[in-house]
Amino acid sequence: MSDRFHVPRVQAVNDFVDELRAERPGTTVPYVDPIYDASGAAILSLLSDPGPMASGRAGSGVLSVRNDDESARRLGRAFDAAGLTFDDVCPWNGFPWYQHEDKGGDNSLSAAQREEGVDPLIRLLELHPRIRWVVAHGGNASDVVRRARKRPAFQQLVEARDLRVVEVRHTSARAFGSLNPERRQAEFRRIVDAYVNAMVALGITPRPEPEREQLIQASEPIRARVDVEARLDALREVEAGELDAEIRALVKAMAPRERTQLLAQLIRERVVGVDPIVESEDPDRDPFAAAGREEVEADDLSALRWRRASERSDAPNLMDPHALD
Repeated sequence: MSDRFHVPRVQAVNDFVDELRAERPGTTVPYVDPIYDASGAAILSLLSDPGPMASGRAGSGVLSVRNDDESARRLGRAFDAAGLTFDDVCPWNGFPWYQHEDKGGDNSLSAAQREEGVDPLIRLLELHPRIRWVVAHGGNASDVVRRARKRPAFQQLVEARDLRVVEVRHTSARAFGSLNPERRQAEFRRIVDAYVNAMVALGITPRPEPEREQLIQASEPIRARVDVEARLDALREVEAGELDAEIRALVKAMAPRERTQLLAQLIRERVVGVDPIVESEDPDRDPFAAAGREEVEADDLSALRWRRASERSDAPNLMDPHALD
């Protein structure tokens, strides 16, 4: 073929993609974007499985940091912060076949699928003898590599090339969305550092550290904390006609954890009917203590209502379905 997906820099990997498609008729495996020089790359960037923006109905058809999804954009920012060029890295997935729409958007991989990804990974590495470092993003990719380590063919590659593997967080919105800003920046820095360490080991010059740090902070910024109590007090002085706008501005300025804590406090006052509770350090004593990190189970809220209401002398009859209306 002479199309743009089979130019010399990606010829071997995209011929291999054609083979994988032929081995499973009716399946989709995205090509590697020709912006990468897969033929000369020394680093393999291994993610989980192709997303909708790579292989879905509206997707580009390629693995690329230019795809329109947060995972691709964050990975591209990590490459940029590290100073890693497309000449030195090749993207791949632990499970190379597209499967999101078959599973209703669910991107989890079964143990069987992770095992199925082992053989394509080994074959890809055999086709690209210059790859000496694998950066595995997320649990699925890491598990595929661990399974590959049990194969003699992979061990031969390790011994022949001194092949190294490092495990880091996935770059997806799902992987980063539940983290507070400080943790997001720390995890992003770990990803950048993984590529920088690989580059240094391979003799590739990374971006200077001061510039790298600036890009890390710009990619995952940590906003200054809002003095919520002071802002709430100030709302008492706001004219009625301006109150809604001021409330929206305050909520927008708050960090997600602060918003969750305030909501938990309002629930306590409205539903439980008690004074605000100082946040506990013991999640077992206060089911809202970890509200900024994970969802509060409905059972926790129900238990809290029963316990706090039973402690009050004027407690409503909770057997009455309208008692807390």
